[in-house]
Amino acid sequence: MEMELLKPAIKKNLLEESIDHLHQQSLNWQNQIAFWKDENRFFNDLLSNKLFHNVTPLDKKIIKDTLNNISLNDLEKLQKEVTAHEKALHTLLLNKNKNVYNYRHVHKELDHKFNELEKRIKDLKTAVFELVKIVNANFFDSNETIHTIYERRSVRKFKNYPIDKLHIQQILRAGAMAPSAMNSQLCKFYVLTNSEKIKNYSEEIAKVAANIHQFSLKDKLNNTDPIFHDAPVVIFITSQKFNEWAAVDVGCCAQNIMLTAKSLGYDSCPIGLAKYIENTTIYDQLNIPKEEKVEIAIVMGYGDEKPIAQERKKNYITYLN
Repeated sequence: MEMELLKPAIKKNLLEESIDHLHQQSLNWQNQIAFWKDENRFFNDLLSNKLFHNVTPLDKKIIKDTLNNISLNDLEKLQKEVTAHEKALHTLLLNKNKNVYNYRHVHKELDHKFNELEKRIKDLKTAVFELVKIVNANFFDSNETIHTIYERRSVRKFKNYPIDKLHIQQILRAGAMAPSAMNSQLCKFYVLTNSEKIKNYSEEIAKVAANIHQFSLKDKLNNTDPIFHDAPVVIFITSQKFNEWAAVDVGCCAQNIMLTAKSLGYDSCPIGLAKYIENTTIYDQLNIPKEEKVEIAIVMGYGDEKPIAQERKKNYITYLN
């Protein structure tokens, strides 16, 4: 008789323990899903990191596709379902409405969804880790100079922020440190920061360039700045006329300027069409001596775009051993 009385009590205790276990598991699911949401945001932010700009589009697409397969909406939907289930189990623990809610069936379905999502999360992490390995091999083992070289892009959209004059001077000093043929140091820099003048020069250069090359720049004259792209700083680089090595010297100066700008947090772009300033009616306003010639211009500022690294051509190295 005593054994018969104990059976319902034992069965009840086992049932309460089972519900408590499911309740704790539901709480663990909630915490895990919240962590996955944070990871999802982190992985999305990680792909926009400047170190990943140099990763090939194909490598980045793998991560993007995997991330799209695990959207925040999916995570939030499952989180809501688990939260509702956890509240129902909590009610069961208080001995209310036990026969209304089929908690075992719901728990089994949620367990299946959780495990499926966990597998997709693991696939995502594997893909991200592989991408990090690529970045690590290409960049983290390099020094800061190599980092800057890989990070520099030609930017053609700028924010309307000025550049500190001391930074401009620092950048141009780096340009002056570039090598030159027989240490001639013939390159000179003419800096333009007046936005109205920059726009005016841009429009005049565009007209000349369009007439010379007969290409589509005429269609771009409706843009605010078809040549200098609304950059807050334009640096004209000149060299001596009839200098045989001008192209080499100017190229070295320009690269020094752009890499130094990048190292200080600015973006830039070389503007070859700027040389047509000499063919405009406003060229004299630059007060460039007659013995000098504009070879190129560099626009510089805070970039308002993040161009990806373009694929490099293959077979560009030949060893002549």
